[in-house]
Amino acid sequence: TAVKVIGLLSRISRSSNADDRVSLLDLISDMKEMEVEKEVRLNVLDGSIQTTTQVFGHIANIVEDACTGGNGSEKVTEWELDSENLEGVRVRTGNGGFFMLRRSLHDPVISIMVE
Repeated sequence: TAVKVIGLLSRISRSSNADDRVSLLDLISDMKEMEVEKEVRLNVLDGSIQTTTQVFGHIANIVEDACTGGNGSEKVTEWELDSENLEGVRVRTGNGGFFMLRRSLHDPVISIMVE
C-alpha cells in the first residue's frame, strides 16, 4: 500500500496543472481512522523454525481455503484474500478491516495482526 501511495504522489507531483497537485495530507484527511490494531504472537512449542513453517503452512492453507471455498471448505463471504501481500497471508474482512498471519523468519513465532 505504501508503494501505491508513493507512486500516486509521484504522478500527482509531475502533473503539469498546479491545481491538480495535492499533498499526502489532502489525500488522507477524509479517511476514517481504523480501530486500534491488535497483534497476537503464538510461540511454537518445540521452538524449531521447521515446525513453525509447517504449522504456519497448515494455518495459511485453512485461511486461504476459507477465502476461496477451496478443498471443500465453506467460503466465508466477507473474507477476501489479499494477493498483493508479500509478508504472509492477509485477508480483507469486508468492513474495511483486515487480519494478517505471518511467521517470523528468525524466531519460532507466528503472528496474527487484526485491524
